[in-house]
Amino acid sequence: MAKEKELLRVKEEPPEQAESEKGEEEKKALEAQEKERQAAALKALEEASSLGDVPELLEFVGEHPEVLELPEEVREAIRGGKSLARAWAEYENDRLREELAASRQNSRNERSAPGSALGDAEGESELDELLAIFDSVFK
Repeated sequence: MAKEKELLRVKEEPPEQAESEKGEEEKKALEAQEKERQAAALKALEEASSLGDVPELLEFVGEHPEVLELPEEVREAIRGGKSLARAWAEYENDRLREELAASRQNSRNERSAPGSALGDAEGESELDELLAIFDSVFK
């Protein structure tokens, strides 16, 4: 019943009013997402504040606004006595080393792979000529 009333209300509203309500709904949704992001950042900051110095945390959040949660490896390093900046740098370096190693392995795999059966071989034009001769002989 409520859905029917909503449909009737939408039909009675002029188009510009319906559009402005859609815009308002989108705006509210964006505001809600921003509040959730801020809440997550605040939670991460509060959680991390037990791990280290608050000014250092504020500086870190300013430099890395995309980080909403510290990985466990970083937390452990901070508990072990490292600064947040150093723990994060080591974490990032390790992650990038792993990506680089995977990329290098993929390159080695590509070079050693036999290639596609569909034809990425060199000298394909010679092969096409041979097939054309073969087809003309055995037709």
